[in-house]
Amino acid sequence: MGADFRAFRKMADALGEDAIFSALIDKAIEQASEEHPQTLCRLLNYRADFRLTRENDPKGSEADCRRAMDFGKTCPFPAYSACADRLYGIYVRDGRTEAACETRLSVLRRPESNGAWVAKHLFDAGASPETLETALRELRRKSATAGGSALRNLATTAQPEAIKILIALGRPAEAACEARTALSLALDSAWPRLSEYAARALKAEDGNAARAASFLEFVSEPLSEAKRKPSVRNPLAAFPRLRDSVRDAESDRLEQTPAPSSWREWLDRSSKLCWLDRPVDATEAAMTAFALCPMTENALAECARAATRPALAATRDETLAAAIVDWMLYGPAGKDSKMGTSDDLDAPLSALRAVLGGNAP
Repeated sequence: MGADFRAFRKMADALGEDAIFSALIDKAIEQASEEHPQTLCRLLNYRADFRLTRENDPKGSEADCRRAMDFGKTCPFPAYSACADRLYGIYVRDGRTEAACETRLSVLRRPESNGAWVAKHLFDAGASPETLETALRELRRKSATAGGSALRNLATTAQPEAIKILIALGRPAEAACEARTALSLALDSAWPRLSEYAARALKAEDGNAARAASFLEFVSEPLSEAKRKPSVRNPLAAFPRLRDSVRDAESDRLEQTPAPSSWREWLDRSSKLCWLDRPVDATEAAMTAFALCPMTENALAECARAATRPALAATRDETLAAAIVDWMLYGPAGKDSKMGTSDDLDAPLSALRAVLGGNAP
């Protein structure tokens, strides 16, 4: 039905037959049953768009959007999101700040939302500090309830929004810590953008660009075989572990949960510990995943990447990362499997904890 209406709308537009389209969709909505809200919500979304863009009827469009969104989770997310975007625009134009902000928050609360752009929308609407605090909690709850790849994806969508909100609330040190956890989770392709947010938080915290410039040097300095770690230390390492009410609750829940029974579950726990700003614990969980995973190249490589990610995010020290991998491959006896020889290995978690200093859990 959605495809049929889109095609009919295009033909009506081309022929200038708005009245025909309006009559058709009115009849379809009249006959649609609320027992099938997915179809009804899509139709209401089409009519809301038509009323706003072709009939210049914002009140009628608002009524259709509200009716569709009132179905809550049974309204398909694309229709819900489109109606919310439309309502947000109407409310901002009318100066209805509270309604505009609540509309954006309602989308953020949907599990399908990745949190992107929520900070800009709230800033543009003139959100109060209390509303920004609510958005911050919702963004963090998304990460708290996510796992695996979903959690890593949120590091590049939801967490930058949290960073921007924290800076706006006058809490740049907390924003820098939020950036630190995002960098420990994100894929390499997301590092440039997240690094920019981290630098922005450092500059806001200090009132000058010195530490921000040092951090950008830390993340961008080329490394070679002869030089396997940056010349400067990561300024983010100086901040204490990130603590907030959502993370504290998730940390407590994790401690009360039975130990994972599979290597995949240990990998998920490692990612969650990165988000909880517990890099040593995250490394240890990934090393446990490595011990349990199948002897396949893909599984071993995935666990090795997870085990070295916290160390590389915190230090970019490739020697330390290699030591973690060697420990997983050979254990304390080293490659020759004999203790007391020159290739014996030191426990890498101790080295990582020493590098992180008092911020390591």
